[in-house]
Amino acid sequence: MKLFLSGLLLFTLCLSTSLATAQEDHEALRLSLSRLRDKNDLSLSFLNFQEELKNKTTQIKTDGQYYGFGLSFNRRSYRGYYAYSFGGGAAYGYAVAGSSGSAYHEKRIPWQSFFAHVGAYRRLSAYFEVGPVAMLQYKSIDWPASGSDEMEAPPNPSGGVFLEFRQRLGKEFDLFQNIGILGPSQQAAWNLGFSYNL
Repeated sequence: MKLFLSGLLLFTLCLSTSLATAQEDHEALRLSLSRLRDKNDLSLSFLNFQEELKNKTTQIKTDGQYYGFGLSFNRRSYRGYYAYSFGGGAAYGYAVAGSSGSAYHEKRIPWQSFFAHVGAYRRLSAYFEVGPVAMLQYKSIDWPASGSDEMEAPPNPSGGVFLEFRQRLGKEFDLFQNIGILGPSQQAAWNLGFSYNL
């Protein structure tokens, strides 16, 4: 939660700066629109999302927390003030289920996933853009049995929708953040990362 709030604060500051300089930035945006058409990038991001796990015997549900890092390749096309993207990648990390006082509690359970996404954006300045992103993910994790308790994760694949904020940091790097929901239980999901423009 602290990481989430820190990321949200960072992007709030970026947005405020972008909006405050929008008038001064009009010429820079015009020049940027005339030059920038298509680009590829590699992205590295920190991921955090939740999902509901179901006890196969009692049908009682508990929350699973997933943490990890993702690496993806993305293609972005700019058309005036608007941009469109598609891409895919892989993620790896560890998950935690339950708490120390709950009937089922496991931690540091490895997981991995493959994902693909598409997005559309509106450029608010020459350096800042925002828009919705849709993602499809195939995740693999094996939750161990604890006594008579055996947990079941939601079936694959799972879909999600996000709102992405992207701030350009010069010609080569972008800072981005996605906030949304993921999976059939529509639990919160979030990531924060950097992309390198190829």
